[in-house]
Amino acid sequence: MAVLSTGLEIQFITATHSPLVMASIEPLFDAETDKIFNLELLDRQLVVNEIEYRRHGSANSWLTSEVFDLQRAYSVEAEQALLDAKRLQQSESSDKQKIEEVTKRLLRFLPEVDDFWPRWKYFAEKRGVTV
Repeated sequence: MAVLSTGLEIQFITATHSPLVMASIEPLFDAETDKIFNLELLDRQLVVNEIEYRRHGSANSWLTSEVFDLQRAYSVEAEQALLDAKRLQQSESSDKQKIEEVTKRLLRFLPEVDDFWPRWKYFAEKRGVTV
């Protein structure tokens, strides 16, 4: 490999929304020289916060870390549908129309192999909604 100059100090600034990139850099991250920053828009102002580096392992674990700040490793739409479904499961009422509406959203946003389906199918079908 050719060297440009022995006196150069190179700095990389990389931006990503990818948890897979974050999981992939774990073996390379050096806390002495590397940093993670979160850029957030609050009240039309850019706020930059340094986040203390910790290994999270899988891409899913990175998604639910303070870096990505999701409750679950799903799309925002799937996560909201799941939260609404769980609220319905915990509620006293069994509003068939609400169950049908949430079922449509779950069908749209969750894969058919998701672990949530058996519970939801049992719940919905007990209340007269075919999934």
